[in-house]
Amino acid sequence: MKLNAQPGHAHPITPQYYLAELASPEDIIVYVCEKDFERALETLIPSVSQGEMEHYAQVQRRFSRNSISM
Repeated sequence: MKLNAQPGHAHPITPQYYLAELASPEDIIVYVCEKDFERALETLIPSVSQGEMEHYAQVQRRFSRNSISM
């Protein structure tokens, strides 16, 4: 059954509303194991490229060398 098809709700039910107001404690229990994390790690795509990482390392070296003494 679709939640938004149920009468009695003036607005569409968002995931946030469902989890905060409608879901029972049993509905929100999530079971994960080590294999789930391993599987996720296999498909992980870095959000920062190697070139950007090198740039940030260069900036860090530059500012670490020129630190301000107080």
